[in-house]
Amino acid sequence: MIKRQEILFSLKQLEKSVDHLEKNLKKKVNSEIQKSISNFQDRKYLLHQKLTHMEEQLKSLNKTPATLQKLELQYKSL
Repeated sequence: MIKRQEILFSLKQLEKSVDHLEKNLKKKVNSEIQKSISNFQDRKYLLHQKLTHMEEQLKSLNKTPATLQKLELQYKSL
């Protein structure tokens, strides 16, 4: 009878530990997802800024073949 109670107690402790680990894992996963989303949004914003800047440069620059080649190289470097 004592062994059975010990086993039940151990199982309950294990269950609590698993629940605790599951909660921590969910928090960690959610945190990593939020970081990834934030990093993606930051990169998207920066790329948009670069593109806007390059478009403005294109509009304002003299459209000689040399200037167009420079812009083409900049676009390829993105």
